[in-house]
Amino acid sequence: LRTVTGVQTCALPILLAPLKMRFDIIHVAHGLCDEEARALMNRSKLVLNLHNDAYPNFENRVAQALFCSRPVVSETLTGDTLVAGRHYTPADSPDALCRTVGGLLSAPEPQPPEIELGRFTIWTLLQRLGISTDGMNR
Repeated sequence: LRTVTGVQTCALPILLAPLKMRFDIIHVAHGLCDEEARALMNRSKLVLNLHNDAYPNFENRVAQALFCSRPVVSETLTGDTLVAGRHYTPADSPDALCRTVGGLLSAPEPQPPEIELGRFTIWTLLQRLGISTDGMNR
């Protein structure tokens, strides 16, 4: 089970088509947040993060997936809070997405990224985003 979260866009079917033909994918087109998102992510082997527009972004669902100790494959994020190759595996085309997901799933158990973010942990990152960590289950 792989999870894709985010709103439906014109480009999304093109990005997802090769993956849907090859893998069992749940696409949550309307997006989920907080406990609902984490419940689904906790049932998934990895999480895909695809942008709904070409604007500067952070994508708090990536932080949510990291909190759930799930590997993340994402289009490149802006800023330097989450680092490509360290916190998520970047993939910016349909072929790259398919190759990356296939590579991660062929490993015995997909490994989650290291969630230590230098001077703060994923817990404080979630708090800075206004996401309460009280009573959260991984």
